[in-house]
Amino acid sequence: MASFKLDPNGVEIYIGSDATVTPVTDFTTKEQQIDKSTGLPLYKVNAELIVDGAVETVALKIASKDAFTLQARTEYKVNGSLYATPWLKDGARNVSVSFKLVGSLIPAKAPRGE
Repeated sequence: MASFKLDPNGVEIYIGSDATVTPVTDFTTKEQQIDKSTGLPLYKVNAELIVDGAVETVALKIASKDAFTLQARTEYKVNGSLYATPWLKDGARNVSVSFKLVGSLIPAKAPRGE
């Protein structure tokens, strides 16, 4: 299925208490996946996408040349391009959406308290 580029201006990304960034690995080879459109290694982090007050919890994939860290309990803004890709789940009975960022995240605000 095709990917759709989203306008990142209205999107905030919240990283909760688990800010662990891990490589996306190939299920078969166990090697780190490379993004087909950029040639960059893929990483993932659990995040909440916030658009017009609506919140969606996702495993956000990030194409990045280098490994990076994020701070827990912090809101971020997108610095780059954000893509949504629908995919078929459960033998084509359900449609889900994956999200990928090509770029980086920059803190929007100071970290939230415990």
